[in-house]
Amino acid sequence: MFPCLYDDKRAKNVHRYTMMYGNCTNNGTTLTIACLKISYSASSKGYTICRGTMPMEDALADHFDAGLRGFNPEADAEDGDTLKEECGIFGVYAPGEDVARLTFFGLFSLQHRGQESAGIAVSDGVHLRMHKDMGLVAQVFKEDVLARLPGHIAIGHTRYSTTGSSVLRNAQPLHCVWGGGTLAVGHNGNLINAAVLRTELEGQGVPFETSNDSEVIARLIAAQETENLEEAVARTMNRLHGAYSLVILSENSLIGVRDPFGVRPLCIGQLDGGRYVLASETCALNTVGAEFVREVAPGEIVTIDESGLRARQGMPMSRHATCMFEFIYFARPDTALYGRELHQVRRRMGYE
Repeated sequence: MFPCLYDDKRAKNVHRYTMMYGNCTNNGTTLTIACLKISYSASSKGYTICRGTMPMEDALADHFDAGLRGFNPEADAEDGDTLKEECGIFGVYAPGEDVARLTFFGLFSLQHRGQESAGIAVSDGVHLRMHKDMGLVAQVFKEDVLARLPGHIAIGHTRYSTTGSSVLRNAQPLHCVWGGGTLAVGHNGNLINAAVLRTELEGQGVPFETSNDSEVIARLIAAQETENLEEAVARTMNRLHGAYSLVILSENSLIGVRDPFGVRPLCIGQLDGGRYVLASETCALNTVGAEFVREVAPGEIVTIDESGLRARQGMPMSRHATCMFEFIYFARPDTALYGRELHQVRRRMGYE
């Protein structure tokens, strides 16, 4: 059996899916596989299903071209969703440096992880300033925009939506007020209990401005009854189910977080002078001249402030379960995961 589902071709208001479900058959010349052709019309909200076969060579080519995905034609017809599981996040604590510019270059090197929107939030120790917009990193951030983002701590995000439509209000970082001041959050991942948490917070009178699960994380952190941001983050982690790597900015600190399974990547780099960088991939460290230190461990909270870098377990590590698509698709070939450059890993995958 070789079950899978992908959106193979598109016409206006019509989505055509192919489900490969049967055993492979060799008719002597061509290896074929049974399949169902499913067409969904957004205008009539109706389905057309045809049974047939297709060459395995075409099936594999189309399958890997389109990517594995869930079957949700109504949502697809609304906003054109395809496989959207990766975003790029970046953070830097570097007094004396132009952190907005460093974050720009970091996000530029992570552009492959998201092309819908980009944003940067910066702190000067007193105020948080932010700019975000739809489009590519180089389109969103011009020289005059970067000049309006002074500070010594920054986080950045480039988005490829997992939940929430592709509109400006869902662009990240997201910011909110909490007991100790103001915070901004950038999130890579997808929560499976976001709807439950959102309903709970709304029942407590917490307002929401977006439709994505990243705001649920930010609001949940802000709702914790403590002025210690690390503790608020740790308490929040115990409520979250799903994949998340986070960069969190406050007036005086930068925090990096990874879920207990380590589904989405996050690494630490060091600039000259003991200044630190957090990034989704090591390729971003290379771009800003940072040296790779280590990967953030699953369930770990890394805090960077004037005292330096410290780490604690926000939750016990469940196990290493990094998403396989990071190795074969999401991450850049010059990125390293678990000490191995992915270009070489992908070459090894082709060996017998």
